[in-house]
Amino acid sequence: MSRRRRSGNERPLTGIVLAACGMLLAGFVVSWLYLQHVRNEQGASSFTTLKRVAVGRDGYSIAATIAIKTSDADLRWAGRNRINLETEFQRALYELDPQRARAPGGLQAFQQGLAATLNQALNTDKIQQVVLTDFLVAEGDY
Repeated sequence: MSRRRRSGNERPLTGIVLAACGMLLAGFVVSWLYLQHVRNEQGASSFTTLKRVAVGRDGYSIAATIAIKTSDADLRWAGRNRINLETEFQRALYELDPQRARAPGGLQAFQQGLAATLNQALNTDKIQQVVLTDFLVAEGDY
């Protein structure tokens, strides 16, 4: 039985491969730990959907439904303030220029500004985001 003798080049190559695998594994572990940290730091979120609101303005009818994102801890607050949120949403929808809403980026700008508008109107910072789930603009009064 003959023994195969390893060449000098095989030993460093094995070490390099093992070191690369170790570094790759360490990178995955660090990434996973970071993502867990970010998830815990952000906290869980919940959405509250408000009833559909419709308004007529300047010969246009606008109807929309929104979902309001809050932290899980603020979900009860959103439920208790549903009527106030709907009233302020109706006011914001009435003030929306129908032509501007139809323009490119108009709905996105309205949606982004709506969270700040509702937070300011209710004197809070609990609303993290507002999502338009349904939006309709039609010519003619509602």
